[in-house]
Amino acid sequence: MKRPSLVSIIIPAYNYAHFLPFTLKSAIRQDVDREIIVVDDGSTDNTQAACEPFADQITFMRQENKGLSAARNRGIEAAGGSFLVFLDSDDLLPPRVLSSQLRRLEEQPDCGLAVCRSEFFADVDAAGEPLPQGEWRLFRDDLDVHLCHFNIAPPHAFMTRRETVEAAGGFDTGLKACEDHDFWFRLTQGGSRLAANHRAHVLYRRHPDSMSRNAARQHAHDAMLHQRIANALLHGGHLPDARLEGLVACLAGCLLTGSRLIISQPDAANALLRSACQLASRIHQESPHPGRVPHTLKYFALRIRRSLIGLAQERPAEASEIAAHLQLALPSHFPAGNAALAPDIEAALSGLDTVLYRD
Repeated sequence: MKRPSLVSIIIPAYNYAHFLPFTLKSAIRQDVDREIIVVDDGSTDNTQAACEPFADQITFMRQENKGLSAARNRGIEAAGGSFLVFLDSDDLLPPRVLSSQLRRLEEQPDCGLAVCRSEFFADVDAAGEPLPQGEWRLFRDDLDVHLCHFNIAPPHAFMTRRETVEAAGGFDTGLKACEDHDFWFRLTQGGSRLAANHRAHVLYRRHPDSMSRNAARQHAHDAMLHQRIANALLHGGHLPDARLEGLVACLAGCLLTGSRLIISQPDAANALLRSACQLASRIHQESPHPGRVPHTLKYFALRIRRSLIGLAQERPAEASEIAAHLQLALPSHFPAGNAALAPDIEAALSGLDTVLYRD
């Protein structure tokens, strides 16, 4: 039987024994009714020994190495809570962050997920406290639309209702990166709403061994996610109340990652540019009306214009085709002629900061 207020903190672990005690301590000190499940995904270091001092406060299980998604799914199966948090074994939960997330979901009973702010850190001080190094800023509005562009937060910044997770079918074990972005997108595709919680934050460790620091690998997996999202938008009814914004956000993501991969991975870049052309054509054909706050559409239109400036040098045919569709569908956002290459795009993007984010 699931306990109504229990939070299950699921920690997949693979060869991060040197970080794991700090992660466990941060989970143990949370002021909520909670259980902590560590899934050792076939580690070859002393992960199990690192957990032994906490044996009476955690559930430890081990499996052969199957990957991050499989480890999280194993934790979901074992969890007894009505709320789930996925905490990677090198990251930290500040005090009281989970109680803040619970309150946010109580305030928004129609939302399946709460997501909070994230601060980066790499080192700790003499007392063991993290030294912040910037942040992964959380958008103020339209988080589901922003997921059509890129991921919006690390896994432990989310708290999900159990029924929301079960409806999505768990994490995709075929993905070796971006599996969390895919998961959050599928949750929203299934109708779950996100509640932004700007009152709390989590701590996201950046270090040379972290998966996200391998840029080439990250871009390749970003490309795969852009394709998935583009297919969902082109062939389904995702975001019926924000059809235009979702298509434009996905187009912006395809262009950005496609431009990054033109030299190093031309096949992936070509696939993304084909998707970008299809998305632009669909926007032109459907001409859907804006459904969300105006600055969301403006933000992604500016990002597209910035990408098209660079793309015009490398792939002029695709850049021209995309621009032509958008100039006809959204002339106020995509002016024709020299105005389309206005040098003030960066200034315009910076000017949106106060409405995009809540500091």
